[in-house]
Amino acid sequence: MMLEQRQKATHLKTAGVFALIAGVDLSLSVYTSYPIIMNFLKQIGVSFGQSLPPAELSGLKLITSALSFLVGLGGFLVIIGGWMFFQKRKSLGKLFLVLGGGMGIFGLIFSMSEVYYMSGFSLLLLHAEYWAGVLLASVAIWVARRA
Repeated sequence: MMLEQRQKATHLKTAGVFALIAGVDLSLSVYTSYPIIMNFLKQIGVSFGQSLPPAELSGLKLITSALSFLVGLGGFLVIIGGWMFFQKRKSLGKLFLVLGGGMGIFGLIFSMSEVYYMSGFSLLLLHAEYWAGVLLASVAIWVARRA
């Protein structure tokens, strides 16, 4: 019984370490893709500026900006989830980790679609650090389930 509790505590700490590393990686990776998001917003203005009314164009820009903000928040949610694991709050930690990891996956899809739209497949490997953060967040979720 005592060995089982130690193993669960070890799994929880390991998940916390993975989550903290993933959260920092996701947070820093979002800031490196920020210029891509801003270029995407400019491209929307150029491409759709003539065909959309100004209210719809500003609404589209607002939605894109809000999505980029939420993606940036995903890394911080993963960090909070990792911290919750160290506080032995497994359920709350998993909740934050799933929310942040989900935002990370959404951010990855969002960033990759922007890169593809801007330059084709040539720059998709620029988000390798983002892939690593999402992968580490997934590993943290898997380890936390064993705790």
